[in-house]
Amino acid sequence: MGATNPRTFKILGSGNFLLTDRILPEKYDIQRDRHYAYYRNSEELLENLTNYLEDEETRMKISRLGYESVRRNHTFDSRVQEIIKDFYR
Repeated sequence: MGATNPRTFKILGSGNFLLTDRILPEKYDIQRDRHYAYYRNSEELLENLTNYLEDEETRMKISRLGYESVRRNHTFDSRVQEIIKDFYR
């Protein structure tokens, strides 16, 4: 079972752009380059920062899609249901 930092959901759920060095577990159905941005090293981080700061339209689109995904699929209720389901396994 994969896990992620709860701040990921706070960032995406508040409609903000997420650029991270961690790939989210597939079970969360939050897709890299669609709902958040990812970098592997410091060079890629700087490149992504420059590109996303210059390309507001893409940055806003990723932010919006991340927000919609979290609000639709990752509410407090869905987390509780997941915990209950895991408990009874």
